[in-house]
Order: sequence, then structure tokens, then C-alpha cells
Amino acid sequence: CNNNKSPNCECLKGFVPSSTEEWWKGNWASGCVRKTELVCEKNTSSLASSGKAQNDGFWKLSDMKLPDQYEYLHTMDSSGCQQWCMSNCSCVAYAYVTGIECMVWSGGLMDIQQFPLAAGNDLFLRLSYLELGKVN
Repeated sequence: CNNNKSPNCECLKGFVPSSTEEWWKGNWASGCVRKTELVCEKNTSSLASSGKAQNDGFWKLSDMKLPDQYEYLHTMDSSGCQQWCMSNCSCVAYAYVTGIECMVWSGGLMDIQQFPLAAGNDLFLRLSYLELGKVN
């Protein structure tokens, strides 16, 4: 959500409203669902044999209020944090914050907001490689 935009809330890149009808009414409580399945969620042996296996990646969201309910991974640098998240299919996002270090999320991302004027942190959202090249 962003209080400086109308409508205030929208789904993140790679996601769509789980109930379009509710969203049109301004009720965002039902949240969003992923549009494209992640590679790690698919049958990787069939992908490898078809030659279509490509890695998921991360989309950088800047100036964010980080989501609630994170898991803290201490003594890990930024690249280690990204690698840990990529190697765990349940990891849907990560952030590396100076002074806090590695934070990862699995499951739903709750209470995300974008702050104006560089007041927040970078959040790296895991997306399917198919979504990474799309503008919206």
C-alpha cells in the first residue's frame, strides 16, 4: 500500500488480487496470489528434460516498510542471504538491512508499505523468471 496513490493498495509485480470483486470495492483483506508458479514449485525433472528450466529471480522494491513475521538469519552477508533464499523454495522474499543483517519471509507478506523520500529499506521479492522481464 502507498497512501500517496489511488487506489491505496495494489498487488505486487507478479501477483493478482485473490478476489477481484472485493478489490473493486476497496476491500484488500483477501490479499494477492502469485500469477506464475515458481520453478522450484514445478516438477523440475520434466523441466530439465524439456530444456525449459530457468531460475527464478528477485525483483527489488525500494523504500519499503518491510513485511511483518520475518525470520532472522544472523552472521550472513547480503549475497549469502540471497543464496539462502534462492535455495529454499518456501522463501518468498529477503532483505539485508545494515545493523540487522539477513531477514527472510516465507508464506504471506503482510503489511507491506512503500514510503516516500527513501525512508524505507530494499525488499527483494522472489518471482518466476517469466515475470522478471515484464513491465507490470
